[in-house]
Amino acid sequence: MKQPGGLSYDRTKNNITFEFPESGVLDIQGDAPTLDWHHVTARYQNGKLIPVVQPDRVISADEIALRPAGLLGNKEDWYVVGTYDDLKHAMEEKRGFKFPPEP
Repeated sequence: MKQPGGLSYDRTKNNITFEFPESGVLDIQGDAPTLDWHHVTARYQNGKLIPVVQPDRVISADEIALRPAGLLGNKEDWYVVGTYDDLKHAMEEKRGFKFPPEP
């Protein structure tokens, strides 16, 4: 987000498609489109849909899905494609703390 050398996109379009590099990090020149109302869909490079965790959709902890990890200082928007444990690991890295073990 807000990286001068990052990707630019047209905020006036109804659909915005981002292709993420293998590193998983995508720099964007302006504000992240996720700061406005949006609907997220995700696909693998081969076109297969990736389930997206949403408030009205139950996804098991061991299922691979796009999982929102939140904003970091209103500067970076983090998402994880992985299991719930992968999300916890990313959240630990992002926030600098460890989740307690599950009971």
